[in-house]
Amino acid sequence: MPSTAALLIAIRVLGLIQLTLGLLSWDGLIGFPLQVHILLGGMLMFGLFAVVYHAYRAGVSKWLIGLGVVWYCGLPILGLAHARPLFPSVFYFKISQILHLLCAVGAVGLAEIVAAQARRKTHMLPSKLLNTH
Repeated sequence: MPSTAALLIAIRVLGLIQLTLGLLSWDGLIGFPLQVHILLGGMLMFGLFAVVYHAYRAGVSKWLIGLGVVWYCGLPILGLAHARPLFPSVFYFKISQILHLLCAVGAVGLAEIVAAQARRKTHMLPSKLLNTH
């Protein structure tokens, strides 16, 4: 699946850019528009969705597909909730930042795992067809 390989490269690059910008802006070292972060995060989540869809088409296990869909839906909600001042103190806000960071890194890792499972399934497919005769 060459398209999955290209998606993984895009996910890795977007993840690195998001991580770098997020860590630099964590304590106000640089100021960049929040819309840029949201746009890049949306592109990252679209990449995750596309990898999960490819894996679904390849026949990857349903629980892994379900986890990918939940992650795809949950991380933007967490990010948008994190952008609003919902937390009563700086301590809880920092916890939400750490949770957002861990979930975003987890999204990149999940894309890698799902794509590896999809590759395994597609490489096993021809041998299964040959053994049916």
